[in-house]
Amino acid sequence: MIDFHCHLNHPSLFLRREFLMDERKKNWWSHLMIPWVNPNYNANTLAILNHPHATWIRAALWLHPVWIAENHDDDLCTVLLTNYVNYYTSTKNSRLCARWECGIDLYHPHHSTLTRQQKFFRLQCHIARNLNLPLIIHSRSAFEETREILKDFLDLKLYFHCRSYGIKELETILQQTDSIWFGITGLITYPKAQELRDCLKHIPDNALVLETDAPYLAPQPIRGKENTPQAIVYTYDYVARERGMTKKELISLQKINRNALYATTPSWRGV
Repeated sequence: MIDFHCHLNHPSLFLRREFLMDERKKNWWSHLMIPWVNPNYNANTLAILNHPHATWIRAALWLHPVWIAENHDDDLCTVLLTNYVNYYTSTKNSRLCARWECGIDLYHPHHSTLTRQQKFFRLQCHIARNLNLPLIIHSRSAFEETREILKDFLDLKLYFHCRSYGIKELETILQQTDSIWFGITGLITYPKAQELRDCLKHIPDNALVLETDAPYLAPQPIRGKENTPQAIVYTYDYVARERGMTKKELISLQKINRNALYATTPSWRGV
């Protein structure tokens, strides 16, 4: 099983990284992708990427819109993005596979620094285009603001992490581009998540990817506890039942979608 989005570099999971990575031997999951998150996570991410037994883990570079909203130093944001690009182009690290989780987040009022978020979201879209990398999008309570920028970058591969909009928004995106993927988390298992289950029926097979977003969004069977990559099994089981597939068929579909999403990168050779 593939977990398309997990914060293994988050302090709470990073402290248990050896145990969690060892769990892979029990076939909980086959591949894992982690976002760079923000400058505070740099050391954790590099430690994971440089781990000799973690060749099945991939990472991506980005500045999260909430971090941008909370850090009002535009020069710092620009320097960090420049450093990330320089690191990617100089090391040619094949385990870096995307521009990850940039976008616009207007969910919390004190995060609503829209102009700054738009500026750096657009900049990261340009970087993804220049580096020929997929773009993983964090968009919350900001669909139109996000779409307004993305309409200039429909040539990119777009992955909406943790899908958080309704059927209308889903169909709008699907009408604009075929190069799109939608991330489904353990939220799908929540009793009140009917809107998400309705959306699941409208996501084409080739646009569906599954993720934990650990340590957040624990699926219903472990709700209230810290989420971990192992919990991806609950999402696979649930989505397979909802779509009338066997779990084996869903696992095969996820491998196909992974290869399509990251076809322009050498990241998955040999794994």
